[in-house]
Amino acid sequence: MKGKPSLSLDIKVEPVTGTRQWAITEWTYVSWNLDAAPIQTVKVKVLHFAEDVPVGPNNTYDVVPPEGAKVGRSHYELPKGQQDPQIDFYQYVVKDGKLVQTAGPTDPLYWVRRNWRWLALVVVSVLIALVIRRTRRDRRNEPVNPTG
Repeated sequence: MKGKPSLSLDIKVEPVTGTRQWAITEWTYVSWNLDAAPIQTVKVKVLHFAEDVPVGPNNTYDVVPPEGAKVGRSHYELPKGQQDPQIDFYQYVVKDGKLVQTAGPTDPLYWVRRNWRWLALVVVSVLIALVIRRTRRDRRNEPVNPTG
């Protein structure tokens, strides 16, 4: 990867109408593979922004995507003792004002939560089988009292 970028960010800044300020109006983020070919491109355009908006409990800052919008999120975690991060990509779609996951890793406990009744049945069945086996073994090993 010597001499080749792995990431690039292009930012477009333009003057704000009626003021002496500048604002970011769009940006493009590109990740590149080892052959310097783009593997992911994200383009963002600012449609509206506001300055000096108070943010707090009564006015929390939140990005509210419109109904039907596709939303992507990434979670980066650096495993202990390793240099390469573990990256989990999630994709959602907005339905009824809520994000519904459509792709990406599922919750590790999702399968357990969905099938807990079957798991409990298996555990109880195994325990019953072990108790029956031990009871039979103990009966066979009981000393026989000699008569006479």
